Amino acid sequence: AEKAEKERVAFCKRVKSKKLTKKDVERFVDVEDLALMRTNSSQILKDLEMTQSPDVALSLLLDMGLWTDRDDPWPVRCGIPADAPRAEGKVAVPEEEREDLRHLTSVAIDDADADDPDDAISCE
Repeated sequence: AEKAEKERVAFCKRVKSKKLTKKDVERFVDVEDLALMRTNSSQILKDLEMTQSPDVALSLLLDMGLWTDRDDPWPVRCGIPADAPRAEGKVAVPEEEREDLRHLTSVAIDDADADDPDDAISCE
């Protein structure tokens, strides 16, 4: 038990310093499972005293360089098979009738960093 605790502490130090061994990388399966919402918790996140959430798991995987910004967990989270066809290029949006609501008072709900403020709510 003492040996396991020493290894756990040493592992946490390597994670915090971003100096993982090949064996350390293999241990991140439980973090990946949480990021993909295949499980509700990760022992690694618990050992690192991090919040048990898919988004925190994803952030850790990105921060450690184990995943890149091209690794998208959402298809798996939504149950979409890995071999499902993906849309290429721009997807055609069908023409539809729109109602002009510009006369209503509305409040923007975009993030402060949004380059394209296009989301808003209004109440009548």
